[in-house]
Amino acid sequence: MSEAVLHLFENTHFWTIIGSMAGIVCAIGAIITIIIMVKHGKSPSPHSNLLLALVESYAKDISTWFSERYKKMQEVARSSDLELDPSNPQYESAFKHLVENIDGFPGGYYLLNEEGTVVHHFTPNFPKVKIVGYNAYERPYFEACHRTLMPIVSNQILSTDRHVNILVAAVPRFDREKNFKGIFDAVIDLPSAPFSEMALSAVDHLMKSSSLSTRNANRILLSLIDEQGFVLGCNNLNRVGLNLQEDPIIKTFLSEKQQSDPAIIWKNVIRGAIVSVKGTPFIAVAYVISTSRHRGA
Repeated sequence: MSEAVLHLFENTHFWTIIGSMAGIVCAIGAIITIIIMVKHGKSPSPHSNLLLALVESYAKDISTWFSERYKKMQEVARSSDLELDPSNPQYESAFKHLVENIDGFPGGYYLLNEEGTVVHHFTPNFPKVKIVGYNAYERPYFEACHRTLMPIVSNQILSTDRHVNILVAAVPRFDREKNFKGIFDAVIDLPSAPFSEMALSAVDHLMKSSSLSTRNANRILLSLIDEQGFVLGCNNLNRVGLNLQEDPIIKTFLSEKQQSDPAIIWKNVIRGAIVSVKGTPFIAVAYVISTSRHRGA
């Protein structure tokens, strides 16, 4: 090796320059990594992971709530007691006994035949309700359950008799030859539904189990939303019942729903996540709102 080269390697100034260049290269690499993460909807903030965990937990809780009740409703639908003639005096007490262990449906329980006609109902909270003979063949919950032959829950609809926003959970009924013979359904009154309480509990648990401050936790909106954009539950109770179909944030989340990574970023400022709720047509959404937007929520 020549003396000139050896002299260069021994020169402190030379290594200072090399070190500076290496630092610049590392910094550029870090910037490129952040740009790529933002471009693909990934935020370098650890709060994005917290939001994803929050919305996945909430979606699982909602899914479990429905699946547990679907199972009980299917047991009712299979009961031989329902083979009695509804005009039989024993039918009322038999039906009441079958549904007494199914909670969460203050709007009552209804039995419909294969033509969609109500043949019996039990509505202890609304004794004046009398809709035997009403035909629900074209109502979305009957159509969906008849078409899929699976347990379903409807989007938000207006009740026929009480003019209250409701959800209808339904399971199909079959005869001994496995032919469709109607549905058994139960009604959730949205004003008393547990989904907002579940959202509040989920956010509270997140705050207690993480380093998230109370201030940041109060900026989180965690919502259950149906296919029509209606808010069925939220940790901000003032938003329940609102239709967010045209809300720019919700529209962006829905457009990104097919991404392989559900943690997305909106306008590089508002972070959040969206998850489908198994066994329902609903989505669970969580995002952080700006302070100014929060004041107006």
